[in-house]
Amino acid sequence: MDVEHRITGPTFSTAEEAVAECKRIVDRSLRWKRLHAKDKNDPEELYETYTFFGDDPFIKADGPDRPKFSARTYAKERCKEIVNEDINDKTLYKR
Repeated sequence: MDVEHRITGPTFSTAEEAVAECKRIVDRSLRWKRLHAKDKNDPEELYETYTFFGDDPFIKADGPDRPKFSARTYAKERCKEIVNEDINDKTLYKR
């Protein structure tokens, strides 16, 4: 993502909290993309759409304890699960 389009997020006390927030952002983005997909049950289509238009959170931290998180790696795995969710469950698909 271009630096000028970045949004600075909150600061977290632990690496676990930061990773959990990144996962929440990716899940929300994938579910939103699924609502507008041609084939709502195709994980490959969902992942491709995500890579072009999805939210791509990252963790900015210094030091040897910097958490490792890849939004794309996480998204690729989650696509397989999210396409099996009940798309009518409005609690999952809130923006």
